[in-house]
Order: sequence, then C-alpha cells, then structure tokens
Amino acid sequence: MTNLKYTQNCPICGRQLRVKTCYIGMTLTCQHCHGNFIARDSKDTSRDPSWDTPVDHVFNRLQSDLEKSGILEKSGVLVHSAEAR
Repeated sequence: MTNLKYTQNCPICGRQLRVKTCYIGMTLTCQHCHGNFIARDSKDTSRDPSWDTPVDHVFNRLQSDLEKSGILEKSGVLVHSAEAR
C-alpha cells in the first residue's frame, strides 16, 4: 500500500507541510507552530470558513460588526466630504 502525500500550507504559520491523503478531513497539528488545522483535499477549491486563520476570523467579525453598526456607510460620507474640501 502506498502512502500518498500532498502539500498543504499551515493556515497559522504558512509553513509547507507534507500530509498523507488518509488524513484528509481530520484535524492535524503543525509540528512547527503547533497550530491546529483541517487536512483538506488539495484538489478541492471550495472555500470552507474553518480553514481561515484566527486573524481572518477577527477581521471577518470586525467587518460584520462594522456593517451592522452602519459606521461603514457613515465613513463613506465622511471620506467623500473630506475629499470635497
């Protein structure tokens, strides 16, 4: 039996990892940064939010909160009025 491997970057530290295909779908730990990630099929191009880094989650939440607050719309008005001066 052949242990097929593919390359996947750690979503936490970016290090290139060699992952056995039998681990696809499992949560693994990067041996470099000790961050957890889900092994995914290298051919699968669909976007899964669970593959985001912690920073992505923070920015996504921030953007969502800003959109809900309406401040983004107000900031556009402020930028537009500042450019007019």
